[in-house]
Amino acid sequence: MSSISSVLRTLFYPLSFSFGIINRLVLYFSSWLPSSRRHLATDPASVADRWVRELEEETGAVRESRLANDTTTGSASGADAQAGPGPSTLNRRTESARAYRKQIPEFYLGSYEAALSEAQKEARPLCVVIVTEEHDDVPDFKRTTLVDPEFNQILKSNNFLVWGGDVRDYEASQAAQKLGATTYPFVAFVGLQPRSGSRGSTSSPVLTVLSRHQGPSTPADAGTSLSSLGPTSARALCEHLTSSLLPRVSPFLGRLRSAHVERLTQRRLREEQDEAFARAAQADRERLAAKLAEERRAHEEIEMQELRRSEEEAARQKAREERETKEANRLHWYRYARRCLLPSAITPSKDTVRIGVRLPGGQLQIRHFSPADSVTSLYIFVATQLIPKDLPSSEDPSSPPSGFLAGEAGVSEKNWSFKLALAYPRREVRWAASTSLSAIEGLKGGGQLVIESIPGQALVPGDNEHNQGNGDSDYDSEE
Repeated sequence: MSSISSVLRTLFYPLSFSFGIINRLVLYFSSWLPSSRRHLATDPASVADRWVRELEEETGAVRESRLANDTTTGSASGADAQAGPGPSTLNRRTESARAYRKQIPEFYLGSYEAALSEAQKEARPLCVVIVTEEHDDVPDFKRTTLVDPEFNQILKSNNFLVWGGDVRDYEASQAAQKLGATTYPFVAFVGLQPRSGSRGSTSSPVLTVLSRHQGPSTPADAGTSLSSLGPTSARALCEHLTSSLLPRVSPFLGRLRSAHVERLTQRRLREEQDEAFARAAQADRERLAAKLAEERRAHEEIEMQELRRSEEEAARQKAREERETKEANRLHWYRYARRCLLPSAITPSKDTVRIGVRLPGGQLQIRHFSPADSVTSLYIFVATQLIPKDLPSSEDPSSPPSGFLAGEAGVSEKNWSFKLALAYPRREVRWAASTSLSAIEGLKGGGQLVIESIPGQALVPGDNEHNQGNGDSDYDSEE
């Protein structure tokens, strides 16, 4: 019987070999043809998600991420929906669901190029799964290999990025062409490898197709030898990964990840240093700005003080000049009055009024006045006694200063820098126009007067020693 089977296999081997070649060519070129299901949409993530959900419905298995979501959603229904489960309860439910429900790999939802970019950036090995519903070996592959716990555990524990699709969709069709798929199911492993001639350098690795596996996933029985297993069976793929591919590529990928982590750490340190430097620079700028603002305020305050001092000094200077001008005019008028308004001295008699005046220097000046003489004559006499001795009467002016009228008609209270008062008891003798001496109580029979200064005015014009009187007499009086 065995001899007959050998003869039949020998006779039909050319036909079966030719049929296999023709079938692969038809499938390969059919992937280039338009299909009613191929999607030219610009949203590869939606196409990938639809394919994974169809795979879950067909196999009755789910991705681990969806399993956790379903467990959380399911736990929120029922009597304890309001309170909600705690973290430990969710963990126990998720572990229980993993133990009793089949799982498929955690497929990447995106384009094939995005999966390549992610694998390259994170230095992860990439598992590419491409199928087509038009091939008879695909359903068994989905129900056996893709739900095999050992195969999925190897992919998970070795941090594989898994991408898949149906060749009738645009992304999977492009991936099949680039990877050179000729029959389905098709599994390829892609990873970063050193450039040719670089001797394991991690400086510029490139994505390389590490292995291709295509064809049926059967036989896959435990008693079947490795050489007879289907190329896409779970046992064949697990054996290939653990015995060949991972020992060959894991060390290099590990070095890449370590270098990547080191670069990220260095970049994070640089960013932290840059942030620290930026904060320090900002603090320095703020301190400098605050210092400059304080210096500017201090400078402005100094300028304001200088301006106030200048204004005050200018005001004092102006007041001093006005006072000096006023004193100069008063001294001019005193000298004019000595020459033109002072009545001539009269001979003492029983009818004259004898008046003594104590001068600022302490001298007592006595003069006899007619009872008909006015208080103005008395004030003019006292004013002429205040003229400094170095100004002789021969040089007195014959006209009053600017702002003063000539003659007694121009005399007013502003002409005087002093007041007169009787010595004892003190009684002020106020100046009044056209008032005779005989009309002043206390002077009818004569008397002694003292000179009192007017506050804010110089008692003796131009005499600094008696400048700015206080209104009190400093002189002794005779009784």
